Amino acid sequence: MLGLIVAILALPARTFAAPASYGQEFGLYLTTRNQDRSVPRAKALESLLEFFPQAFPFDIDVSDNDDVCSIAFMNCESGEYHPLDDITQQDFLIWFHQLERMSAGEPLLTDHEITLYHRLWLQDRRNNWIEGYDLTYATMQDFLYRYKASSAYYGMAYFDGLVADVSELNTDNYKDLYQVYDTQDEIFGLMTEIKALPEPTLKDVEVLNALTKLYEHYGILVDDIKELNGPLKRFSDIPDHIAEKIKELGLHDVIGEQTYDYSKNKAYRQHNLTVGLSRMNGKVYQPGDEIDFVYELGSNGDGWADYVPGYAIVQGREIMVPGGGLCGSATMLFGSSWKGGLEILERYPHSKYYSSLYPTVGLDATIYRGGKNLRMKNNMEDPILFYVDDDADKKIITTYLIGNSPFKRIDIEGPIQTGKKEYKMVRRMERYDGTEVVEELDSSYSAVYPY
Repeated sequence: MLGLIVAILALPARTFAAPASYGQEFGLYLTTRNQDRSVPRAKALESLLEFFPQAFPFDIDVSDNDDVCSIAFMNCESGEYHPLDDITQQDFLIWFHQLERMSAGEPLLTDHEITLYHRLWLQDRRNNWIEGYDLTYATMQDFLYRYKASSAYYGMAYFDGLVADVSELNTDNYKDLYQVYDTQDEIFGLMTEIKALPEPTLKDVEVLNALTKLYEHYGILVDDIKELNGPLKRFSDIPDHIAEKIKELGLHDVIGEQTYDYSKNKAYRQHNLTVGLSRMNGKVYQPGDEIDFVYELGSNGDGWADYVPGYAIVQGREIMVPGGGLCGSATMLFGSSWKGGLEILERYPHSKYYSSLYPTVGLDATIYRGGKNLRMKNNMEDPILFYVDDDADKKIITTYLIGNSPFKRIDIEGPIQTGKKEYKMVRRMERYDGTEVVEELDSSYSAVYPY
C-alpha cells in the first residue's frame, strides 16, 4: 500500500470547504466572525482531545501546565506552553500527529522527529492541508474535516481529491475536464495495482471497492462537465440556425478555439478578416470531407468582390492586392483546427511574422488566391461545425470548432524556438483507448517582428 500512497501524493491539490456545521461534536463552532481568528493553544488542544478521545480516556485541564505536560509531547521544562497564546501551524501539526499516534497505540514522535517536523511542516502546506502561518478556526476545521474524510477511505490522502465526498464531485468544485481525467487515470492506475497483487489483504479489497465507486462517480462528473461546457450551454447568444444544426447533428464538444483582438488592425484588414471568417460561420463538414479555405472564401457567388484591397506579402514584398489581410482569417481558422485535432493537408507560415497581426508565432497560416492555400480534413467519426463569434464593439473575434472529439485530451506545447527565426508547435492527442498521437508543426520566417 505504500506505493499506492506515494502515487496519490503526486496528484495536484484541490480545495474543498468543510460543511459549516462540521466539528461541533469536538468543540468547533465556526462563525463568520471567528473563521479568520487565530486559535489559542488551549482551544486547539481541547478540540484535539475531543477529536481523539481514545488518546486520553480521562479528563485533563488544558489550561494547567502540569496536566498538559502529562501528555508527554510538550517540552515542559522550557515553559513553552502558554494556554492563551495563539498556536502556530507547525505546533498544531505536531500535536495532531502525536495524538494520532497515541490513539493508534503507536510510539510518540521522538525529539529528533519533532525537530524534523518543524523543518518539514511545509510538506503539509504544499499538499494544501492548511494555508497561512497562524492556525485559524477555519483552517483547523478544514484540516480535521479532511482527516475524517481520508479515514473513511482507509487513509488515502483527502487533499488530493481522491477521497472527496461524493457530494463534492460537482461542477462547482470541478470545471477543468482534464483535471478530472487526470484524477480518473490515477484512480484507475491504483485499481490496477491492487488487482495485480498476488495475495490482496482485506484492506486492499476495501480500498479497491472504494476506488471503484469513486471512479464511477468521477465518470458521472465527466458527463456533467461536458454538458456544462457544451456549445448550446456555453454560448447563450448563438444564432438559432446554428444552434439547430448543432442539435440535429448531435454535437457535444467545443473541440478547439482561437481568439484574436483586431482592434488595432487597419480598417481594410478588419473588414477582410471578419468577412472572410463569416464564410465559415455555421459551415458543416462530414467525416472525410476536405476543407479548402481559398474555395470557401469565394464561395458566396462572386465572393471575392466582397473583399477590399489591402497589403499582403507576395514573394517577400508587401504590396496592395485584392483581399489583402485575409491571412488573418486563415490564421484564425487554422488555430482552432490545429488545437482541435483536425488533419492538416496544406498550410504555409508567413514569410514575415508580425506579432500584432497573428495571435501566436508558429501557429499562423498564409493564403493567396491562385497560390498558397489552407486545406484540412475532417478526420473524425462525426460531422464538425465552425462557429464564428465576432464582438464588433470590442473587436474581438473567436473561431470555434464544434463536434464530437475522438480525443480524450489534446495538449498544445509551444511555440518552441528551434533556430534564429524557426519555431515549432507540438500537439499531443490522447485517444480514449490510451494511445497517443504526437505531431509537430514547423514554421520558418525571414523576419520576426515584435510589433
